[in-house]
Amino acid sequence: LVLPLAPSACMRVVALRTLVIGTCAVLTLPAHAGRPLATDDAAIVETSACQLEAWTERPRSDRSNRINAGCNPFATTEFSLGAARVAHDAVSFTVQQWQIKQLLRAYDETQIGFAVALGGDRVRRADQHGSFATAMTTLPLAAEARLLHLNLGVQHEHQGRRSRSRATWG
Repeated sequence: LVLPLAPSACMRVVALRTLVIGTCAVLTLPAHAGRPLATDDAAIVETSACQLEAWTERPRSDRSNRINAGCNPFATTEFSLGAARVAHDAVSFTVQQWQIKQLLRAYDETQIGFAVALGGDRVRRADQHGSFATAMTTLPLAAEARLLHLNLGVQHEHQGRRSRSRATWG
């Protein structure tokens, strides 16, 4: 007599994650993204540590060189300052950026993580600045080998006397 084995808890978790990801993929509408296109994770640098990131972007005829420093003086809050030198259509300008990210729950190989961030930027020597608020979720799919980062937020931009707000996601 052979009895069927009940699915293990691990198999149920994998099946549920596959179902959620499959449903999201089927329900996704076409998206047309512009720059910047960035998705953040629900993690921060370790307590009492700092990190320095630098990168270059070269889409089409534009170019930007960026640097960003982030520090975590407290257990769950990261403060970041950054700058970018951007060349666009033969005009160069500098952008200053800031962000505060609060970790609500850290992710690990079995637990979903959550964080929120507030930030902004300002173009030097121009009447242009913006701000944003973003909620971030990190979902471990295969322990920490595969992670799904989901972001949902709002961005507000000011340019001269014009301003606009828009939803952001990624």
